[in-house]
Amino acid sequence: MRRLSTLAALAATTVGVAACGGGGGSGATSKDAAGVRATYKEFITDLRDNRFAQACAVLTPNALKQMKAASHLSNFDCPKIMSQVRKFITDAQIKDALNKTDKLKVTVTGNRATVAPTQAGGQPAQLLYTDGRWKLDQPAG
Repeated sequence: MRRLSTLAALAATTVGVAACGGGGGSGATSKDAAGVRATYKEFITDLRDNRFAQACAVLTPNALKQMKAASHLSNFDCPKIMSQVRKFITDAQIKDALNKTDKLKVTVTGNRATVAPTQAGGQPAQLLYTDGRWKLDQPAG
């Protein structure tokens, strides 16, 4: 039961991250706010379409480590964890997240970006520009 509640919490965080989303797969290489938004849109679209390996490619090793710890599924690979998380995210939540992608407040400083929380009391998400693209480094909490 604890695993299910943890996965539900992780799903909520994932939707929160996705609600931070943005503009189009190839734009993720743009080293500006538009690139950050594109990364989020790519991430949530991959989740929506059950492309879990592609969604995992948007995570830094730090983010993956955090996700494994939060899910209590450290023996599973990232795509398997994402498939479990996806079960707790409704299609309506994904649609809502995609609709909010262009309204995100993004601050870029060098190779780091911060996305302001979209809900009161939320934590900002941190991204890292690495390997020629933005990657989620610290999910929103």
